Amino acid sequence: MRIPESIKDTAPVGISAAQSSDVPNLKQLAPTTANEVAPGEFHFIARYQSQNGAEIIVNQVPVEGSTIETIKGFYKEPTEVTEINGHTVVYVDGEHRIAAHLFLNDHLFNVSTSTGDLDDVMNVLQQIQE
Repeated sequence: MRIPESIKDTAPVGISAAQSSDVPNLKQLAPTTANEVAPGEFHFIARYQSQNGAEIIVNQVPVEGSTIETIKGFYKEPTEVTEINGHTVVYVDGEHRIAAHLFLNDHLFNVSTSTGDLDDVMNVLQQIQE
């Protein structure tokens, strides 16, 4: 599993870069769950809440069969493509849901929220490492 054990919250307004070590972690709402989707391949799901009350869901799945085009085709809303830490991210900043998908070697990470904003989602993706 590559979902970080702890994820720093988006820095609240008023905390300077010098105080960034004081930024709290997101509150994990339930233990991370794992479902075996194929022999030795797992789908991990973690749920978090930020200090401002935004609920954020993080999924890690095998990348097999997922491409930028299949992710873009999943949404009715316009999607955008960017990079985080040198890896491709497809995201949608929708009216009812914000979601971003990070392609990281052999895994796909999906971070979504219906109560937060795009900054919340991108903050989480920036903390996922190979």
